[in-house]
Amino acid sequence: MSATIPFIDNPLALPAGEFAAIIGAHPSQGARSPRLWNAVYRTLGRDCRMLPFDVTGDRLADLLAWLDAHPAFVGGAVAVPHKQAVAHWLGTDRLDPSAQGIVSVNALSRDARGRLHGANTDGLAAAQVLNDAGLSRADTVLVFGFGGAAKAVVNALRPRVARIVVATRACEDEAAVALARWMGVALVAPAACGTALAQATVLVNGTVLGSAPDHLGASPLPPDFAQHAGRVKLAFDVVYQPADTAFLNAMPTGVVCCGGARMNLLQAVRGFQLAHPDVAAAVVDRAMTGALQT
Repeated sequence: MSATIPFIDNPLALPAGEFAAIIGAHPSQGARSPRLWNAVYRTLGRDCRMLPFDVTGDRLADLLAWLDAHPAFVGGAVAVPHKQAVAHWLGTDRLDPSAQGIVSVNALSRDARGRLHGANTDGLAAAQVLNDAGLSRADTVLVFGFGGAAKAVVNALRPRVARIVVATRACEDEAAVALARWMGVALVAPAACGTALAQATVLVNGTVLGSAPDHLGASPLPPDFAQHAGRVKLAFDVVYQPADTAFLNAMPTGVVCCGGARMNLLQAVRGFQLAHPDVAAAVVDRAMTGALQT
């Protein structure tokens, strides 16, 4: 161990070898990425560690510039609330197509020139979970939220279902309206989502509501949810801590409920591969799955 890592709120010393990081408001309070990535490093015998970086928005740019210039930083993950800010900092020429349209990054790696590069693995991971749970092309999906994770999910689902409606407080925001038009989805205010809720067969919580520790017990569902949920067959929550969120617990009997744990694992596998393209997906998946079982 040597110098202290700058710009973060949780004091950490720089490890001797290479390092990866998950960057967020407080990933040190329970993010799974270090546990998952470090299990793969142990399996490979690689001298690298993933660390949680708690950083505030006003220090994010300084941290990213420091990481961009640091030769030992291999990449990592980006958590709430910094997914969009990281994408803006990188700029379009440093974004994978998965992150360009939605301007949201959850995975960092190095490009061919050695610069930090951003991608989004959330959407495809969520789509795989929903497909496995019974999503069909005939479904109408109501997504709560239009932040980084929600945009990634919407972007991945839009060619796979009949219709998507997004309930967001940003329904009149110019940038949100433009993005929704580009995606071909409708926006509605959360307080006015009753009609969309009554038509929905799939519900997705794409917000942080319900997550530990700051939003535990909260839900994006309207107070009269039970009056409108007659057609819902499938509910998915991007939140993975806790496993049983208020959103999922509110679902009627018979609704297939999926928490965010599997999505979190799948996006982590792909994120690790972006940082380490020489490692096979099967090796990463096996090591990460084993870490969750111990």
